[in-house]
This record gives sequence, C-alpha cells and structure tokens, in this order.
Amino acid sequence: MIAAKNYSVPFAKALLAGTPISLLAEPERQPPKLGITGEQKAMIEREINVLLRDLKNVEDIYGADILNLSLACRYVERILGNERIHRYLGKQQPDLLVELTELLREVEIERNGAGRRTPESGPSN
Repeated sequence: MIAAKNYSVPFAKALLAGTPISLLAEPERQPPKLGITGEQKAMIEREINVLLRDLKNVEDIYGADILNLSLACRYVERILGNERIHRYLGKQQPDLLVELTELLREVEIERNGAGRRTPESGPSN
C-alpha cells in the first residue's frame, strides 16, 4: 500500500483477498468474505506472487549495486584528493569534475541519512 501510495479500503480488501493464507499474520483467522470469485482470487494471488518475486530480485540487485557504488565513490574520492589530478580535471574536464563532485556529495548525503525518505515525504528528487 505504501509503495502504491494507495490507502483506500477497497485496495486493502483486494490485497487481503489476494494474500495466500500462509502469508497472513493470523492464518487461523478466517478472512472476511469479499465477494470475489475463486478465479479472481487466483488471479490476484498470481499477481502478488509475481510482485513479491520482482521485489526480491530488486532487493538482491540493490545490495550489489550499493556496494559497487560505495567502492567506486571511495576510489573517486581518493583520486580527487590528489591535488594534481583535481587541478588537471578542473582545467581539462571541468564538466566531469563537477559531475563527480556532485555524485560524491549526493552519496555522502545518503550515507549520513539526510536523504532518507519516509512514506509520507515521497521520493526525493
């Protein structure tokens, strides 16, 4: 619901209807009748399973991507810490120097937690 930014009762009921019994917090408790056919419930369950699988894939890839980004940023920080390289880039490739510096600044903000978002604040741009 948070990812979809949809907090409506019908959406919550649809999620409840499509959630397999094994994933419910209280599986022994009988969910309320929601007026959907078995075919509709099966379709919703398939969609939820696809979404869960896709979410798992994103989580797996995200960790590796963050590690690679962290390593690359540390390397760029080290390179830009060399005054000769910094001066060279400033003269020969000023746009690249600006982009690298901005990337490092944004990563540092995220690292320090200032870029953390809450569901209420939405994505930061």
